[in-house]
Amino acid sequence: MYYSKLFLHAVKERLIRWKELGVGCTTRFDFWSFYLFMLLIYCCCVVIYQNLAKSWAVIMLLPNLTIVIRRFHDSDHSGWNILWILVPIIGEVRILYSCGLQSKRDFGNKYWREMNSYF
Repeated sequence: MYYSKLFLHAVKERLIRWKELGVGCTTRFDFWSFYLFMLLIYCCCVVIYQNLAKSWAVIMLLPNLTIVIRRFHDSDHSGWNILWILVPIIGEVRILYSCGLQSKRDFGNKYWREMNSYF
């Protein structure tokens, strides 16, 4: 019960804050919750209608990019690491590895400091 509330809150929060491109961080739980949600919706769309799945992927492209950039910020990496996606296979593995790294929520993380200066 508790994890389902956290899951729904994480997905809702990411869908609301997708427009904040270079600001803030995303925790590992929020990141993987959002990607699980995206995968479930995508699989349902594939079952219903193939073109619906393609449309869903295009519509959610920008929110996906922003959450990956925010995840990089949480692990104290630059958002420009998203360009690794242009390298076939190696880039995708590198991004998944980077998104799985532990958060660095201390004052040594420059992105975390910037996020706290907004509030």
